[in-house]
Amino acid sequence: MRWKWNTFTLAVVAMGLTSCYSHKTPPDVARPEPTPDYRLPIPGTTPTPMPRPVGAEMRGVWFSDPRSVNWRQAMSDLHKAGFNTVFVNFSSAGAAFYPSRLLPNIASRDEMRLCIDAAHAEGIQVHAKFIVWYMFQATTTQQSKMARDRRLLLQPNGQILFQGDSTWLNPALKKNRDERLAAILEAVQSYPVEGVQLDYMRYPDNAGPMTMGRRDAITRFVADVRSEVKRVRPGTLISVSNFYDYNRARNEMGQDWVLWAQRGYVDFLCPMDYTRDTGSLDQWIRAQQRLIGGRIPMYIGLGAYMQKYASQVNDQIAVVRRHNNPGFVLFAYNENFRENILPGLRF
Repeated sequence: MRWKWNTFTLAVVAMGLTSCYSHKTPPDVARPEPTPDYRLPIPGTTPTPMPRPVGAEMRGVWFSDPRSVNWRQAMSDLHKAGFNTVFVNFSSAGAAFYPSRLLPNIASRDEMRLCIDAAHAEGIQVHAKFIVWYMFQATTTQQSKMARDRRLLLQPNGQILFQGDSTWLNPALKKNRDERLAAILEAVQSYPVEGVQLDYMRYPDNAGPMTMGRRDAITRFVADVRSEVKRVRPGTLISVSNFYDYNRARNEMGQDWVLWAQRGYVDFLCPMDYTRDTGSLDQWIRAQQRLIGGRIPMYIGLGAYMQKYASQVNDQIAVVRRHNNPGFVLFAYNENFRENILPGLRF
């Protein structure tokens, strides 16, 4: 397909807009006057009784942008609150948050080393999360290089596909798959992590018709990650943060997470069930459980960033427990989470 560069595309690449659309940490909730106590129940409501967990429960938190986090304080606070697992971005398709030989390092310090040391000191497990195909936080220089090398994903009209201000690597290209796998293995061999999580393990939903070949390229990569990571670091858990709706995930994005569970390519899934509505959450979990059928654990991803009160997050954790799910992961750790949500969580 011939590449078409319109004026807008050239301007975006040249100006160096490197922010991310869907993985950007949400802005803090505006505080009205007087400032309410977010740890209290929603006014006029009665707290939902919290069901007890079934067996050992994963209590996780995602870190989207790890730069400049006070890791000692964060892990101490999470440990005191009862969390036992963190999922931290190690790299994207165009940037690393640690000294990498394969990707541009955009952090001023080794965030991964600081994170792991602080987490393990508190008994918290660390899963390295990789934004596989989306060039989250990649510099304009890096994105322009990928464009010149014809390695970016295109729209059906032949123009470069943007999400927000960033681009996607084309998963169908072997060179892209090989380099992404190499970057994952580099991190796993350099840092003592308990798990590897694949994020953006899909095509964007506006990338055109989802062919069997596209789905197969994504599935082959998941299988290769499992095989190679288990080879270099046996015992490492492999997971995917997956889109909540299976039909859309498979048919629009090439993300066949049911097949991956059936074939044993992943050890667990984290469905991103981000919603304010507990009724929708209940329905989504029921549908996901029917599809997976208990083959592997599912640790439900909850959109804590969407909630104003900690009691709303507690209510969603209660829904997860009523379905006998073995755990949950909250998106995402930021200032609002630390100040207004974390103090009011009850397990």
